[in-house]
Amino acid sequence: MPSNNSKYTEEMREQTARFVVENGKSATSMAEERGIDVNTVCRWVREYRRKNDLPSCPGKFVIIKRFL
Repeated sequence: MPSNNSKYTEEMREQTARFVVENGKSATSMAEERGIDVNTVCRWVREYRRKNDLPSCPGKFVIIKRFL
């Protein structure tokens, strides 16, 4: 949860994380584009996935489905 003196709004955090998740863009490239530390973007994505009950690594489920 962001503190009151955070330099990034909750809306920006959400938009950045959603873009990474929905478009498959890497957190690294998104961080570089926006001038944000990559660890910060990774944390936002992790929090977004937890908040929305999404798998932490969707690629794992694709591989499993292929074997079924």
